[in-house]
Amino acid sequence: MCSQEMLFSPHLILRRAVIACLRQLVQREAAEVSDHALSLASDRPALSSAPVAGNVTSAAQRRGVGITDTGLEGALFGLLDRDTDRQLCCNVQDTLVSLLQALAADNLTRWILLIKDVLQASSGIHRLTLNLPLLLSLLF
Repeated sequence: MCSQEMLFSPHLILRRAVIACLRQLVQREAAEVSDHALSLASDRPALSSAPVAGNVTSAAQRRGVGITDTGLEGALFGLLDRDTDRQLCCNVQDTLVSLLQALAADNLTRWILLIKDVLQASSGIHRLTLNLPLLLSLLF
């Protein structure tokens, strides 16, 4: 099982462990981690047709979640929308802040477009209110 599948695992302990590991990796090598996640996303169509463990698709593929063209950052924002575990969300936020601090200066347009997409995808005032403080702290 790869870390992408564990990131979207139905088991909280696996999601917590992957996010904690990602947080530490991003603090040291943000660009490399982000680039690797994007390369996984570009390889995904070829991998999605391949059988996993003998004709059984991965749990992430069945649920339709994973790292897409929005990269690791988009997947992490998606986790914030879906997950309610406080410790996990705190680690996700720390990871996003580290990614932003390390990568935004070189690619500000990508980050602004990503945050715009996150805001547009938010449905309802409640979800927007939950993520707005994080989004604003990332921008300023």
